Amino acid sequence: MELPLTLEKTRQITNKVYDLMTDYWERPDEHPYDLLPKSHGIPQALTQFADYVVIQIHSSDWGKTPGFPSPYVASTLSLFQVMDVKDVGMAGLGGYGSWLYRGSPLGVYNVVFDNQNLNGICGKTGKRIGEVKTKLYLHELGHLVLHGQQLFRGVDLGSQGQNAEADMEAEAWLFAAVVFGIAVGDQAHNSKVFTFADNSWQYW
Repeated sequence: MELPLTLEKTRQITNKVYDLMTDYWERPDEHPYDLLPKSHGIPQALTQFADYVVIQIHSSDWGKTPGFPSPYVASTLSLFQVMDVKDVGMAGLGGYGSWLYRGSPLGVYNVVFDNQNLNGICGKTGKRIGEVKTKLYLHELGHLVLHGQQLFRGVDLGSQGQNAEADMEAEAWLFAAVVFGIAVGDQAHNSKVFTFADNSWQYW
């Protein structure tokens, strides 16, 4: 049996995540462990990180590509979230827990969750809804960073992104796992330094 991703692809995605997180966490008052899930929802630190990432990946589009707002407007987009979160009812996503939509204006996206579906799964498995949503949100961010051009080619504002291929799903989950792993590692390091005990196991 072959692994779904090659060593080279795994390295590329890991390096991409490392570069994004290194650039973002040059800020002294913020830490990767702030991305770790809360009990009910997605951490604000994660949506802020996602906003930064999306603004960066569209840096050559602002004010230049038709339909994209000016650089000034782009600089204010994070005030109303570039990667916003929406909820739909049961069967709204055809059995998926989340899906990535193109928002408005160009350069803005929505991560849409099927809350009823997620609550049902969490009820069966005992997983916390905040943990599941955090990982799904990271997965959708991975799709945007790695596959945005393919998934949104020809997609109208407010519409669902195209269905990802099997290898894209594997790549987006690797992206999510690397971000999550760095955040857990940061939590482990800090808890060990300041309390002499590694409490990061509770997040994994």
